[in-house]
Amino acid sequence: MWKGRILFLFVFMLSCVFLHSFAGTKGENETGPEDTVYMIKMKKEILASDFDTILDKHGFKLLKNFPQINVSVVSNPNPQQVQVFKEEQKDKIIYMELDYPVSVVETPNDKLFYDQDSIKRLSIEKSWDFTTGSFDVVIAVSDTGIYSRHEDLANQIWTNFKEIPNNGKDDDENGFVDDVSGWNFISSNGKPQDEHGHGTHVAGIIGAEGNNNFGTSGINWDVFVMPLKFLDKNGSGTTSGGISTILYAADNGAKVLNASWGSSSNSAALTDALNYAYSKGMITIAAAGNNSANSDKEPIYPAGSDSEGVIAIASSASDGQLSSFSNFGGTSVHLAAPGSNVLSTYLNNTFKRMSGTSMAAPMASGVAGLLLAMDKNLSALELKNGLLNSVIIRESYRGILITEGDLDASVTLQQMNEEFKIWPHQINLKNGDSFLFSAIKARGQVVWRVNAKDKKLATIDANGRLSAQAGKSGVLTVTAIDEQGHEAVTGNITVVNTNGGGGGGCTRDAYAGDSGTNPKSNSLALLGYVLLLFSILSYKKLKKSFKDF
Repeated sequence: MWKGRILFLFVFMLSCVFLHSFAGTKGENETGPEDTVYMIKMKKEILASDFDTILDKHGFKLLKNFPQINVSVVSNPNPQQVQVFKEEQKDKIIYMELDYPVSVVETPNDKLFYDQDSIKRLSIEKSWDFTTGSFDVVIAVSDTGIYSRHEDLANQIWTNFKEIPNNGKDDDENGFVDDVSGWNFISSNGKPQDEHGHGTHVAGIIGAEGNNNFGTSGINWDVFVMPLKFLDKNGSGTTSGGISTILYAADNGAKVLNASWGSSSNSAALTDALNYAYSKGMITIAAAGNNSANSDKEPIYPAGSDSEGVIAIASSASDGQLSSFSNFGGTSVHLAAPGSNVLSTYLNNTFKRMSGTSMAAPMASGVAGLLLAMDKNLSALELKNGLLNSVIIRESYRGILITEGDLDASVTLQQMNEEFKIWPHQINLKNGDSFLFSAIKARGQVVWRVNAKDKKLATIDANGRLSAQAGKSGVLTVTAIDEQGHEAVTGNITVVNTNGGGGGGCTRDAYAGDSGTNPKSNSLALLGYVLLLFSILSYKKLKKSFKDF
């Protein structure tokens, strides 16, 4: 009897092991039926007809296309077929990834987060001496939609004047029928109404109507906010939905997109969309996240994207510190803006206080709107630099934010109001490093020049990127000349030689992954020893010749 029990126990344990092993063979990108939506980017040489055939063969359903970035969104309930597809088409696939879930980036309205006069900490009253905004500026709000009937927002909602309302036609041929006031990517219609409240709150920070004797004032008294809804009544959505909003905004005239949402999963397709938008002249301002985490190690996307078109915003409190909930990152989060206890517009013509980096991001988006009101022709790079290079430095932000500073609207606008100049005015570079300068208030195209005694010290390209040459040290200045002949010059820029320092010293370059041993250097060293031996022998022979003479 006991033998039978032992045999049973053995068989049971063995079966558990096999089951566990089977469960563990599931690939990291394989998911159950509830998570079967993928984003695929194929090589350009693959014809659309061939791709459709491939999809049909493997049981995929095409949900939508993003032709701007050559990405297709597809679904497949069969993980085994997905694996077969990956294996058979691996030479044709650039990337294939899950359509990751995303959600709003907000923190519950807790009294501990309360902070009075948050918008005033931007020095906003001084900023309004320069401008209060312009209806020439369009800022897209990628979110839960906007409650457009709110008295403080009704006059600020973007209108697509190329579209005839309610005629059932795509009058402007942009791929969207009757998109008069933005788009609802959940219901696929032109009614991006907010059922959650998050998007309405964000929109009010950016551009609640000012000086109308009612409610609050946004950073911009006059601005068009573009409602783009992809997050549902619970504040949830997908990466492909966020991509849809980014592409729509970039293609329909927005210069700024506010993304107060995020996902812990990185997406190549999202990065492609952000890069595309940046190439179209739009920057994306994203919430850094509310996990009190170091985003250098635990990034939230799109804030953590390596796209040049993204600015990641942390939340600051009134005491000159980051809000307790805010994410941070010395290499991943750019700057801080007020995000604690922010009063703004809400559903049903009401107002509400909310806290989070979701509230900090539209502070920066709003200031970007003021910059564009002063100069609507600013490039995406100029707009980005305008925000990053005019912060108030905080000692408490040392090492935890890229700029180590708080956004200050008056400083930003003051800088923009100045005459033609190069920004930044002065930096130091290590040899081999590069830096991209920005020409502020330039008229037309700019010609860049490097002024240095050593002509080989550094070079600068047509875009203003200065590259310090390896093995060099010295001092230089950079000059920019615009089409009207105006000239701007930097202060002294020091290039430091980090490879051994000082003239006459010997330097040795380390080979990556080899603790300082470089195969090339080894060959050269061997050659050096041969030459040295030859020199010694030659010297002895020469010495003998002198003696004989």
